[in-house]
Amino acid sequence: MIILAFLVVGLLLGLCVSIVLFRLMLAIPATRIWLSDRVNWSNNELPDNTYQLVRHGKWIAAPSDSDD
Repeated sequence: MIILAFLVVGLLLGLCVSIVLFRLMLAIPATRIWLSDRVNWSNNELPDNTYQLVRHGKWIAAPSDSDD
């Protein structure tokens, strides 16, 4: 019975810690962009001569022949 209680407490504590860490990570803009890049990874085709950028949480396709 004690082992079951430890298991439940450990699972709940792990869930709470992971939620808090995830929220702290989302507060940092660079981490938020990195996470959105990983989550939105897809096989969508982009138009010719373009590359994918993230600007303010929105995916855009921009010409790759210009300098930033």
